[in-house]
Amino acid sequence: MTPFVGKRPSSADAVAVALVILLLAACFADVLLSGSSFFVRDLTRYYFPTKSVIHRIVASGELPLWNRFYAGGQPALANPEYEVFYPGQWLIHLPDFYLGFRLHILLHFLIGTIGMYALMRSLRARAEAALITAISFALSGPFVSASNLLTTLFPLAWFPWCLLFFRRYLLQRTRRDLALAAMCMAMVLLIFEPGNVLQIAGICAGYAWYHAVRSQERWRAIGASTVPLALAAGIAAVQLLPTIDFIRHTARSLGMSYEMIATWSLPPIRLAEFLQPHFLGRNPFLSNDYWGGFLYRGQGAPYFQSLYLGLLPLIALISGVVRRDRKTVAGVLSAALLLIVCMGDHTPLLRLAYEAKVPLALRFPERFATGAAFILVLASGLAINRVLNDRAWLATSFKVAMVVLFMTVIMTGFAFTGIGETTFARLWQVSPNALARSMSMCRADWLSVLWRAVVLAGVLATLRRRLVPAFAVLFVVLDLVPLVNELAPRMPREFFSPPPIVDELRDAGPASRIFFQPEWSAGPVMRWYNADRSRIYWVIRNGLFPRLPAAWGRSTILERDIDLTNLRPAADFLKAFLRHPPRDPIQLDAWAAMANVEWLAAFRPPLPRPRDPSAVRPITFLRLRESPRYYFADEVVPFRSEEDFVEAVSSHQHGRHAAYVAAGSLSASRGSVLAFEERANHAEVDTVTSGRGLLVASVTRDDGWRATIDGRPATILPVNIAFQGVAVPPGHHRIAFTYHNPFFDAGVVISAITLLLALFLFSARHAGSALTYSETGWIRGCEKEQLTSPRDML
Repeated sequence: MTPFVGKRPSSADAVAVALVILLLAACFADVLLSGSSFFVRDLTRYYFPTKSVIHRIVASGELPLWNRFYAGGQPALANPEYEVFYPGQWLIHLPDFYLGFRLHILLHFLIGTIGMYALMRSLRARAEAALITAISFALSGPFVSASNLLTTLFPLAWFPWCLLFFRRYLLQRTRRDLALAAMCMAMVLLIFEPGNVLQIAGICAGYAWYHAVRSQERWRAIGASTVPLALAAGIAAVQLLPTIDFIRHTARSLGMSYEMIATWSLPPIRLAEFLQPHFLGRNPFLSNDYWGGFLYRGQGAPYFQSLYLGLLPLIALISGVVRRDRKTVAGVLSAALLLIVCMGDHTPLLRLAYEAKVPLALRFPERFATGAAFILVLASGLAINRVLNDRAWLATSFKVAMVVLFMTVIMTGFAFTGIGETTFARLWQVSPNALARSMSMCRADWLSVLWRAVVLAGVLATLRRRLVPAFAVLFVVLDLVPLVNELAPRMPREFFSPPPIVDELRDAGPASRIFFQPEWSAGPVMRWYNADRSRIYWVIRNGLFPRLPAAWGRSTILERDIDLTNLRPAADFLKAFLRHPPRDPIQLDAWAAMANVEWLAAFRPPLPRPRDPSAVRPITFLRLRESPRYYFADEVVPFRSEEDFVEAVSSHQHGRHAAYVAAGSLSASRGSVLAFEERANHAEVDTVTSGRGLLVASVTRDDGWRATIDGRPATILPVNIAFQGVAVPPGHHRIAFTYHNPFFDAGVVISAITLLLALFLFSARHAGSALTYSETGWIRGCEKEQLTSPRDML
């Protein structure tokens, strides 16, 4: 039972898969051979250090339940951004973490490409059309742009596989297809990025409705379509249950403002990128040549760097619409609906939904471009298959290509006129100093599109139709591959080695934290360092900006909550801190004592920029007073509100080891911490106190923490808004703190049972037999799908 047409993959399929592997190997040869790696955006500041932490915890023999390195400590396993249970990430557990980190990103290019090829073959497309579609999918602007947004890249790679086996299950109702559909959907759920979950669920639901309308057993078909998703949810329960509980305790549970939800709304003018990939400029993360940045208020850059799918898919889609092909029109309309959602704040719909109090738990409307791109590439693949098989379609596509060529000639010529230059300057608000450079790039980009249009028209006009498929494949490769290095740039291995500033922390103890004051700076020094985007990632790396210190075993606190997944106590503490942020180390002292901060990161004075960007040294570390992670409070200060807390701390009337508690009567006898030992999810503290004292642990409070005193349960008290304390009786005692998520246990049981059921369905002796469909109804369904035999539906 294979996803290809026929009893087993043909020699053409073997050649196509080999070509895909060779193409990806050629595109990313530097990643495979020289040790270069992807680095843009979240890869450097989030994914590399976070996955490094997970690698070290697992290598130590523990489950990554808790991450001690961010924001005073945060849940790891329960946060789906850590992707702990997602098998596609497990390559990071190779002995060479850096090798696994590179490979686990490349793996998803292969998964996505092969999946789209198999899906197209299951739709009875010829091998050349399937290969063109697969390449267009994996090397398209949205997919390659997602290489630095892993929670978007990973689910998108599984979209073709989900639809492939979901469709086969609805058509054939075999146990094996049910199991495979559930397992592929579980891959998406294990990552649990809500936008992508909604999109693949919507795509499958759309196909299920289409199938039900054409089926003789409509309601049974609709009911059957829910079975794979239910099984997938059971398989992914080990992640879903902790995540659902986790979200209730994070900053997201407090609700989000309209401005936050509307961030990264797709400007409608970006639809021009379907024809001109650089319509709004070059890579916004590595150059100052992205003139469309002002369209993204507060961000200056898009969520997806490019929407370009390739010129041939665009021509094929237009041809299908011109010919009123049902599948093409349905695909374009479906994608158009998603693109309207992407536009977010640029249409009144998002505002109306927000004011109507429709639950809007999703940020970044532009995320829905993943589903739109997937649908458009799939629809274009079916249209390309018709072009390669049908002379009438070929003639139509040639005419469309000529119209597009004519429009491209006009736009290119307009770019070389004075009116075009004036229009460009006004449209993109380009300064006179940058206009000449920007216009030069704009003209070069339109000439590039013109060249593509001429070549494609020539391919479609060839009289030797046997060569058309080969030329079409070559054209798609030449069209998309040049954009890959721009959309997914790489840095040499040196970039991912410890920067020189790590040496300044050689005396830092493992239980001390860093406060990065520059992260909150918007002053002239920060603007000076950020002015040259070609150097900005060396500034981040050499400055060891959060959350990079975790990659080398250093903890930070009071950093920005990038993804709004910090626990509410940590969010409240940060909010209190930012009410009156300290301006010097003396004002910082009381906060540093509470937060276990012993090191302050500060900007170096700006110096002339070195020619070598890797030589920039933006940050230095200042050592503050000792601030232990575990200590006995020498004073208990009650407070009633956050304002009271901030006022009490800022007044400097209390000792640096005062404990601020919301209510209750607690004593503060003198005590000492003799020794302590920390592991990933556990800490033991040896103490001695003359009277009843309050042991403060500068570890973020969470329901999963449990404490014992000499093996007997103890109550954990909220202290200093974010942290925890334990009342300790007189004498010598050992206090143990243990973190465990109870929803993890229930999730393991449910996932194990469901996975065993799926494996049984997959490997059962008669796994290929139909489940519930009557033979008559099944045959009618085949006829409705215009298939000639059961094997054709593979």
